[in-house]
Amino acid sequence: MWLDEPGKKQFKREKKVSIGYEIKGIEFGTPAYFTLINVSPTGQIAMIFSESVEVGKVYGELTAQSHQTIVKHIDLESGQEYFKAIVTSEAINWKRFLAMGTKPVITFWGTGELIVEVN
Repeated sequence: MWLDEPGKKQFKREKKVSIGYEIKGIEFGTPAYFTLINVSPTGQIAMIFSESVEVGKVYGELTAQSHQTIVKHIDLESGQEYFKAIVTSEAINWKRFLAMGTKPVITFWGTGELIVEVN
């Protein structure tokens, strides 16, 4: 997962950034779901998106064929922004998931995180 370009960690508040990611380590063609959560510098938690994805496809890159990729843009706040990515076997119903007293039946295939500084 990256913002604007892989490895970039410093951003300016005035500029919208694009989100990029690629799901790896799962067999090609396997249905997967990607959830991205953000914790702002003020401590607010927001789900950026939760959607079905194709394993092995790079998301967030501009291509000549516009039907291939949708680029998502977000605004950043000054300070340290924290992003948590979760890849699961099925879409997460967050209200039900958080209310469950037992183990969830969703398979978590992986997580990732990204911390960036915003001036």
